[in-house]
Amino acid sequence: MSKIHDNVNFKLIKILDIGYISLIFTILAIILAKITNYIVGKFDKKDAQDTPTYMLIFKSVMHIWIIGITCYIIRNIMEYIPSPFHGIAGFDHGMVKELNDMYLFAYIYLAFQSSFEERLQYIYNRLS
Repeated sequence: MSKIHDNVNFKLIKILDIGYISLIFTILAIILAKITNYIVGKFDKKDAQDTPTYMLIFKSVMHIWIIGITCYIIRNIMEYIPSPFHGIAGFDHGMVKELNDMYLFAYIYLAFQSSFEERLQYIYNRLS
């Protein structure tokens, strides 16, 4: 009975830690998306009409580069953010695979970058 109880406690702590990781990823993604939007600037269709396609593609590639580097840095930083659940019921925060899973971060980070989406859609429409 004790073994089952320990396993349930361990799983509960793991679920709480995954929620903690998800919360941190979400907060960081929103903050960094705001910063990236500020750095990259808003997409203006009027300016884009006078901009050559290759330059629009270049700006998009640079934006993708920023996204990739940001995801890499956040993934590496997350390893060092301590968890309040570490050590409870034998739980090791560093062993949670969701710690290195960037899907949630990347999705939210991209979702809050309207200029990136608008630029890609404009390029797509221009090339169609």
